[in-house]
Amino acid sequence: TRYISVTGVQTCALPILPSVRDTLRLHAAARIAARLALLKRQAAQFGFADLQQRLLQALDGPRGEALRQRIVGQTPVALIDEFQDTSALQYALFDRLYRVADNAPDTALLLIGDPKQSIYRFRGADIGSYLRARQATEGRHHMLGTNFRSTEALVAAVNHGFAQAEARPGEGAFGYRSAAGNPVPFEPVGARGRAERLVHDGQTVPALTLVHDLVPRAFERHLRPMAERCAEQIVQWLNGPQTGFERTGQG
Repeated sequence: TRYISVTGVQTCALPILPSVRDTLRLHAAARIAARLALLKRQAAQFGFADLQQRLLQALDGPRGEALRQRIVGQTPVALIDEFQDTSALQYALFDRLYRVADNAPDTALLLIGDPKQSIYRFRGADIGSYLRARQATEGRHHMLGTNFRSTEALVAAVNHGFAQAEARPGEGAFGYRSAAGNPVPFEPVGARGRAERLVHDGQTVPALTLVHDLVPRAFERHLRPMAERCAEQIVQWLNGPQTGFERTGQG
């Protein structure tokens, strides 16, 4: 339990309920954002996020349509790679400009992304934006059916692991399946394969290694020991004099 000190005629300690704590955090975030905006205006400074926010405000303003026409007239086709790392603000901008759901014939917005690689939440990436874009572009999806980077063994192992998770009752492989459908289904792919293989101490390194901890712990308490185990394994590979990539007939 966390406590807050209330100072007045006397000092007491009150437990902060989760709902109150969240409200206090939202209040603090709003006040800090307002203060930061004021200080930047006074110093005549702004950052990259401010550019995006100001553009969105301009597009929603009285001359927003004229601005939109000017921008898409200069750039009728846009391609966003690694779209799964797009923030909600960034997607709102592109949606205002290119009106994703309309699929207008005079513009094109190409979105390339993989929700399994959405790991940049700490910098504002929003998987919700990916899902909204996926829904808005229903019927216009294309999937690359071949992995050109990984070994056949690795692709087969990943396919097998995700297929097992997808077959389980409930939320599916990625946790988004519901009675209304599955916006992020798992789709297996083929592999072109690689000519080389990773070898350590004279043995081919397996494509996938599962490590389990039989001690029941909270999820957060598993993270550090597992991260340390992963780091130790990488150090062994990097320091191993006989570790490297080997091709048939070559060292």
